[in-house]
Amino acid sequence: MQNLVTAEKERVWNLIEQGAIIYVCGDGGKMEPDVKAALVAIYRERSGADADAGQRWIDDLGAKNRYVLDVWAGG
Repeated sequence: MQNLVTAEKERVWNLIEQGAIIYVCGDGGKMEPDVKAALVAIYRERSGADADAGQRWIDDLGAKNRYVLDVWAGG
């Protein structure tokens, strides 16, 4: 999943800028952290932000219900 996010980063970023809601469903132990890291990396690349600002950005998306999780612990 995260590989697709990275490969399509131009499209993903354009959608985020247009107000897209990101739904992540799957393994919360492995896949979700990797997807989150890919999104934060795209944000940091676009904005020049540092790691702390990237974390605040993704947290803010979550607070605004634009980064929504339906995850479970992987086995």
